[in-house]
Amino acid sequence: MPLYDRHLLIHRIREAKSDEEAFLIYEEETPSPDPSPVYPNEAQLDADSPSAKCTVLPINTTDMRRFNHDEILYVIAKRTYCDIYLDNPEHEMVEISKPLKWLQEKMNDDSFVRINRSHFINTAMVKQHHHDLKNVTMKDGKLFPVHLNNDPEMKERLKELLER
Repeated sequence: MPLYDRHLLIHRIREAKSDEEAFLIYEEETPSPDPSPVYPNEAQLDADSPSAKCTVLPINTTDMRRFNHDEILYVIAKRTYCDIYLDNPEHEMVEISKPLKWLQEKMNDDSFVRINRSHFINTAMVKQHHHDLKNVTMKDGKLFPVHLNNDPEMKERLKELLER
């Protein structure tokens, strides 16, 4: 509100005959504040979440972003941060500064499987699997090795998910 308008508003409020009238003048003349925060926190985003198939993740020190599980192709770990590859028209890649183990626990979705030390894939986005699950080809054409030799239960679970 410009300074001149503020002065007129203050003058009108002072001229009011009662507190109720002053309050009504104030309510009419002042714009309502924007209800959406500039940097929403995780609890606010989770509360707004339309479905349970979304996860809110920090993309930097101040911003959070809601990721729809249906648009995540895969996640590649790089030491203490992860690159999340999305299936959208821009083929977007978003980097988060969290390790893959943290992300895996945070997402907590049965359709995602960690296929080796550095790859966490959305099984709904697998285009084809090769040679008794030694490799998987993703929807965007990327080929990833599967190393689940020491975990037969996980290998069986991955087979079931891919056969759906």
